[in-house]
Amino acid sequence: IGLILLPVALALFLRQYLLLGTGLQYAVTSTVGAVVGMIPEGLYLLTSLALAVGVLVLARRRTLVRDLSCMENLARVDILCLDKTGTLTEGAMQLVGTQPLGGLTDDEFRQLLAGYAHATTDENPTAQALRKALPKTLRALTGEAVPFSSARKWGALQQADGRWLVLGAAQFVLGADLDELSPHLAAQAAAGRRVLVLAQASSLPTPGQGAGHATALGAVLLADPLRASAASTVAYFK
Repeated sequence: IGLILLPVALALFLRQYLLLGTGLQYAVTSTVGAVVGMIPEGLYLLTSLALAVGVLVLARRRTLVRDLSCMENLARVDILCLDKTGTLTEGAMQLVGTQPLGGLTDDEFRQLLAGYAHATTDENPTAQALRKALPKTLRALTGEAVPFSSARKWGALQQADGRWLVLGAAQFVLGADLDELSPHLAAQAAAGRRVLVLAQASSLPTPGQGAGHATALGAVLLADPLRASAASTVAYFK
């Protein structure tokens, strides 16, 4: 469009100067006035053409443009961030492993974890995954329950002796990071596993401090399976 203005301006000048004989000064000023007026008006045409071309280009790539302002926003994108849960994954947690930490055998820890899972009233994906993977045991637990909360990052169940079984993220339950607890668990978390810790404590956790006199009994390793289309989805965006 900028290039088209050049011959148009020349044609206007020649028309004023040669055909109409208006004189050099008038021909120049009138030509400049006409061309300058074309520039802001031409922006409307230029913007409309750019948006139309952008819509066609994206349509050929099987992308729907819901709002034309999205075209301008998309032009600024350098990094595309995707929410993992439910987007690249199935949104259904699975128990992939356990690791005793408090001197228990793996079987003893799993029985204790099963008792907690079937005693709590939680219906979140984590609780459902634990109930599905761990059958009910003879060591059924009863007592006051504190439902798991995503804000607190833990849930709890009080035992008959008054102590609490607390299940949640290590830093909220124990007041310590996974690196301090176990390098293996930290590596599992870095690999994309969700790592929860089951601990026995004299009191419920407090923000920033963890539970009182808490002893880690073991860790729970959970995974959210990738969707079958995850690879093709990522490849499409790439």
